[in-house]
Amino acid sequence: MRSYELFGMGCVKRFNGMWAFAIWDARKNILFCSRDRFGVKPFYYFYNDGLFAFASEIKSLLLIQRAYPNERGIYNYLVKSFGFLDVTEDTLFADIYQLQPAHNLVIGADGIKIEKYWDIYSAIDKPLLSQGQAIDAFGSLFIDAIKIRLRSDVKVAGALSGGIDSSSITCVIKKRLKVNNYETYSACFDNPHYDEREYIAEVTRDTGYKSNYVFPDEASFFDILKRQIWLQDEPFNAMWVHSQWFVYQKAAANGVKVFINGHGSDESLGGYYPHFDALWADLLRRGRILLLLHEISLFSKHNPSRSVNLTNILYYIANYYTPGFIKSFFSKTPNFLNSDFAQRNSKKKYLYENHFNDFLNRYLYESLFISPIRGMLHFDDRNSMAFSIESRTPFLDYRLIELAFSLPGTYKIKNGYNKYLLRETMKGIIPERIQARFTKKGFSSGAPQWLRQNKKYLYDLFKPQTCLAGKYLKSPEVIKEIDRYCDGETNIHEQLGSWVTLELWLRKFIDGNGGIKTEDIFLN
Repeated sequence: MRSYELFGMGCVKRFNGMWAFAIWDARKNILFCSRDRFGVKPFYYFYNDGLFAFASEIKSLLLIQRAYPNERGIYNYLVKSFGFLDVTEDTLFADIYQLQPAHNLVIGADGIKIEKYWDIYSAIDKPLLSQGQAIDAFGSLFIDAIKIRLRSDVKVAGALSGGIDSSSITCVIKKRLKVNNYETYSACFDNPHYDEREYIAEVTRDTGYKSNYVFPDEASFFDILKRQIWLQDEPFNAMWVHSQWFVYQKAAANGVKVFINGHGSDESLGGYYPHFDALWADLLRRGRILLLLHEISLFSKHNPSRSVNLTNILYYIANYYTPGFIKSFFSKTPNFLNSDFAQRNSKKKYLYENHFNDFLNRYLYESLFISPIRGMLHFDDRNSMAFSIESRTPFLDYRLIELAFSLPGTYKIKNGYNKYLLRETMKGIIPERIQARFTKKGFSSGAPQWLRQNKKYLYDLFKPQTCLAGKYLKSPEVIKEIDRYCDGETNIHEQLGSWVTLELWLRKFIDGNGGIKTEDIFLN
């Protein structure tokens, strides 16, 4: 409030962290609302016939108007990657919107005015650092980003998966910030395919921190999915949400109120396998053939189980130069969609600007500002707040993001390694085995196995007679895909998860209005 008094609406440009708030300014007769740069915290609103209402949860707005589905939002959710439902101001509910990240909203006598207060393009106009300078700058900012997110008068803990992101945070807290009263939480599995305890133990030995192992179980899988639909307000296909639930549950039981996680590193520093393809495509386009061969050779050496796909490399080049109308001509509607539904919505394109010429930075921009990070932040916020835990993300310190996007792709992927900038920064801070680790399982979940073991439940969920998602999905095609998946012919657990949670969401919110009695605000 004091900052608003001093600097007005420009105060948010001085903030570092996460927020979603509304301030009534009686002097100007305006309501000033704002949301943080990356959309960590939610801000939903309803505006109709002069009535404006806002909330941090969609379900609160169902007191005003009964839930109706937003067909276009459902189409984007089903066709595009997870998290796309958070990319625009639309939600999956008709007439309920979200304030976009890095935006302010002002409502007064003249109605609503929405403006963007921060933009990555204007923030990165700075001289190019040498690689050594970049490593030093990143290291200093990273330590400070963690330091300010440890500020608290309640118990603080963090995630530890054994990967470089969470390991870096944990080791910096111990070795650079000299914090002793810190502990970690990890989702673990009896199935070695998902389990990473050997890497977690490496960091635990190095720091001496207490490590809490959490074992998500199958027995409560579908019951918790239903509970999460209520908490998330919208469907999701990120099955790691289930594992994360158990982590926060255990942390809350131990009195944790602030939780440090590693979201944002992959999306800003180049942590996903397709990011290699983007870098290689850029090297090929620029004629840097020797460097391209060098990078591919080292990638293959570090990761012999993965082959280099020339098609993917050529795709990035072709996609960059191909006009949009030609791409649309060759785009194909998924066969699992209801034909009428697909026809009504397939031509409604979501357009966004991407001004980066560097292929890797173009891809990273989409990863961070479109999908998947927005969905990840959505799911994480609802999961953590279900247990009254505040989740904080050092890698999304805007200073780190601005630095990362001011650097060329060759600083982020180099010598066959992803997240090269972070790896170099963490030399001597994290265990060498973690620093050089190439393979990472991601936030694991036993969901692929549990879905396969519950074929009857899936059958019952998508029976044509009772399936509400039949307006959008072809039930026979869904049943066919369930058969193929449960027989081990496919590995579409994320897609299947999106169908399952859509059906559960339709039953809970659209058919049941979330169990909420809508009041006739307009008459009262």
